[in-house]
Amino acid sequence: MQQTRQQQMKVLTQKRSFSSIEPFRGYYRFKDAPGFIDYNKYQFPEINPLNFKGYSLRTKEYFPIANYRYPAYFDTQKQEKKKGIIYFIHGYGEYTGRYAYFAKAFSDAGYDFAGIDWRNFGQSITEEKYAGIVESWPMNREDQLSFYDAYDRQYGEKDVPKFLMGHSQGGLMASHFAALKPGYFSALALLAPYYTLYSEELFAHWRPYVNALDLFFPTLKLVPFPTYGRQPPHIIHFLRDPLCYSKGRMPIRNVKASDEMRFSLQSLKVNEKIETPVYMALAGQDMLVDNKGAYAFAESITKLKEEQKRIVEYPELGHMIMHDQRYLTQLQDGVIEWFDQHLDFRK
Repeated sequence: MQQTRQQQMKVLTQKRSFSSIEPFRGYYRFKDAPGFIDYNKYQFPEINPLNFKGYSLRTKEYFPIANYRYPAYFDTQKQEKKKGIIYFIHGYGEYTGRYAYFAKAFSDAGYDFAGIDWRNFGQSITEEKYAGIVESWPMNREDQLSFYDAYDRQYGEKDVPKFLMGHSQGGLMASHFAALKPGYFSALALLAPYYTLYSEELFAHWRPYVNALDLFFPTLKLVPFPTYGRQPPHIIHFLRDPLCYSKGRMPIRNVKASDEMRFSLQSLKVNEKIETPVYMALAGQDMLVDNKGAYAFAESITKLKEEQKRIVEYPELGHMIMHDQRYLTQLQDGVIEWFDQHLDFRK
């Protein structure tokens, strides 16, 4: 029998030595805040629909990678062929499992919505002591690409288009994958994508020492998470999720992986290889990433016509752009419209 989201959180938080009441205490503290989303109330209809595993170079063993599916028309029960498959990539420190509330609208619109938790985040834990530690950028890349192939074998149908959507660092990853799999995706949606930090100096101070420290102290939490300012209550509710690691100080290994991912954009000339129409939703109040980086990257994509690139900026929103109930439907509708317009792009 499927566990409810609350039951899952209780089991996970107890297992991982967190206060099992923290997610629910946050609900009662923040439930009346403007923009509040009770993400605990929603769950994916299918949790771990694939027996999907990754190989850990550290343990030399395979381990389960949590994966999620919200089938097309699941709640509406429309007897229609699905429009396409949306692969979702969450951002740094997050996990896909808490975004059923976000996935539902895409399911209602006729799309399968599927994604995984990065290894060592959410429910994809190799070893408990490494929870929240990025194993490596190449391993994360391999996990994502292997999942797309496995999901397509199980749930793909002939001529069903595939779409890619990523938030924050997930948007950066999506840019890579569009270049690595030319002709595979029909359109991209990048939500507050991470190309340039708002405060580059926070990483710049530590960058000369990262490689050396990573050899001996990869799990050392040393580098402040690069964001400023007090967050509004509806965002604090998400940050207090016991399985969320986008707060506090970043481990040395995570800084290294983040830099490798970002700098490889230039070395691989990703902007010259993308042929997939790109939609960007940017946050006007973003204090984590600098939107100038997103505009510059979009401008540098050489194979797309201007009408194949669209940037929408939400002046009132911060970096956690999918986490405000007041703008959620508008954000979802914008992405759905873009995907609907490109259903036949690869035909």
